[in-house]
Amino acid sequence: MKYLLDTHTWVWWHMHPQNLSRKVKILIGNASRYDELLLSAISPWEFSKLLEKGRIGISCDPEDWINAALDLPKLRLVHLSPILANRSTILPQPFHDDPADQIIVATAREENATILASEAPPSRPGTGKPTSGEESYSIDCPSPALAGYGPGR
Repeated sequence: MKYLLDTHTWVWWHMHPQNLSRKVKILIGNASRYDELLLSAISPWEFSKLLEKGRIGISCDPEDWINAALDLPKLRLVHLSPILANRSTILPQPFHDDPADQIIVATAREENATILASEAPPSRPGTGKPTSGEESYSIDCPSPALAGYGPGR
């Protein structure tokens, strides 16, 4: 079975695994439960945007964090091809307007993978945008290995 990690699932696995469901933690933590984990190329960009907007913070170089966070068993980064870019714009409707989510869904469809989504913080109804009181996260980050972050690390 192939699973595609939603951006928040990937980030929270390394920063705040308690935000993930028990099922998702068990699955990611045991590589024998899947054939391959996928991550859309849009996810490191989305992570960087969260840093830029102050929604998360880290105490190490973001590129070191990204490189270390990509070191998961059986993880493959799926590049954004022109075909995937197009397919992200023709998803079955109704679909919300978040381009990153559109790319993630198109990637999962193309790869025949199941999306592992986090239990996201509350959002304003109908917008997918965070509520005004959404928590931001910060973490001290050893460079470059992220040792100790995420179950099973």
